[in-house]
Amino acid sequence: MSKRFHFISGLPRSGSTLLSSLLRQNPAVHARVASPLFELVQAVQPKLSRQSEFYTFYDNSVRRSVLKGLFESYYSGVDRKVIFDSNRLWTTRLPLLLELFPNMLVVCMVRDVEEILNSFERQFSANPLETTAAFGFTAGSSIYSRMDQLMNSELGTVGLPWLGLREAWYGPHADRLVVVDYDRLVAHPRDVMGMLSEALKLPPHVYTFDNVAYSEAEYDSNLGMPGLHSVRKTIAKVAYEMRLPPDLAAKNSGHSFWKTPQTGKPSKVIL
Repeated sequence: MSKRFHFISGLPRSGSTLLSSLLRQNPAVHARVASPLFELVQAVQPKLSRQSEFYTFYDNSVRRSVLKGLFESYYSGVDRKVIFDSNRLWTTRLPLLLELFPNMLVVCMVRDVEEILNSFERQFSANPLETTAAFGFTAGSSIYSRMDQLMNSELGTVGLPWLGLREAWYGPHADRLVVVDYDRLVAHPRDVMGMLSEALKLPPHVYTFDNVAYSEAEYDSNLGMPGLHSVRKTIAKVAYEMRLPPDLAAKNSGHSFWKTPQTGKPSKVIL
C-alpha cells in the first residue's frame, strides 16, 4: 500500500497526544505521540556525508532513497494510508522533509508558553519520587532552575522546540505549517478536526469526542513522568492553578509569536 506522510510537531504539553488520539479514530490514519525516526535520521545522515570514508559511494539519489527508506521500513507493518510521524523538532528539518515527501504538511500544536511551563511543573510536583527526562533526570534545585532548564535554547524540552517552530514560522516553507491552538482544539474539537481534515485532505470520518481516553504508560514511565501522555475520556478545558511565581509567569508570557503574524511572510494555515 502506498502511504502518504504528514508530520506532527510544535510545542510540548500543547495537545499533540489529544490530536493523535483523535486522528487515529480514522481507520485510514496512523498517529502516535512520538516515533524514533527523527533520531534515526539524525544518526544516519552524517554517515552519508563527507564524514564517512564511503562518501564517494553516495549521490543524492542514494541519500534520498536511504533516508526515505527509514520511514517506509519503520511503517511497513502499518496498514493505513496516511501516516503522521511525531517529533517536536521536525520543524527544524523542513527542507529535508520536503525533499523526501514533497506533498507533506506539518501540524504544529501551540499553547501559551507560561501554561506549558506550568503544566510541566504540575507533572514534576505530582511525581516527587521520580527524576524526569524533562529536567535531564536531575532533581532540580528550584522552580527557577527548572524553568531555565526547560527553556534552554540548545537542549531545553520547551526552548528547543519553541525555537524550531519560530524558525519554521518565519522561514521559506511556512506555508507547509498547519498551526493548531490547544485552547481552540479543546473548546471546539469538532470544528478544528473538520478544518484539519480539509487542510490535510484526509479521508472522510465522523470523529467522536466523548470517549477519547488514551495513554502511553510504558513510554511515560521511561521518561520518569507517569501520566504525561494520558488523555481524559472527555475533551474539556481544565483551569489549573498557576504554579509559577509571578515573575516567572510574566517572563514567559510574551512568547506566543503565532498570535501576531506579520505581513510579508508566507501564508500559514491557522486553526
